[in-house]
Amino acid sequence: MQQLGHTLKEFRADCGTEYFNKIVDEWCTKHRLHFTASAPYRHQGNGRSERYWQSLWNNVRASIADMSQEKDMWTYASNMCVYVRNAMPVGPQGQIPYQAVTGKEFDHTKLRVPFSAVYPMVEGVRRTTHDDKRERCIFIGYSEISPSYVCINDKGIFEM
Repeated sequence: MQQLGHTLKEFRADCGTEYFNKIVDEWCTKHRLHFTASAPYRHQGNGRSERYWQSLWNNVRASIADMSQEKDMWTYASNMCVYVRNAMPVGPQGQIPYQAVTGKEFDHTKLRVPFSAVYPMVEGVRRTTHDDKRERCIFIGYSEISPSYVCINDKGIFEM
């Protein structure tokens, strides 16, 4: 967050055992973060984040069911739902999270239908003049390191 001009002051989590260890303690100390935990078995103490996760998982389940995908696509569906959610206006001012954090305008024309069929051009394969230069694959998300789309077909996962 610091590279984006924001400073994290506090790290708050539930009493899950994944947060109570030496690695998290050292990370919080290194970054000068105050670590607090909510009361055990009191999800109300994390109201905003619990609601966020509930909404996210509802969106993921709906995406998988709507596009008739297998449950092993859960990771891709959750990444895609987070990506879309960060591009949608929230709060009373209708601010877009992506813009609030980065200061950059979000390009909504990049959004695509989750798990839809796409036909990217395949370069470097020897073909005759009339052969199709495209291969059918399924759009599964957006690259985290480039402005590319991530697709999957029987040959594997790739960016295009």
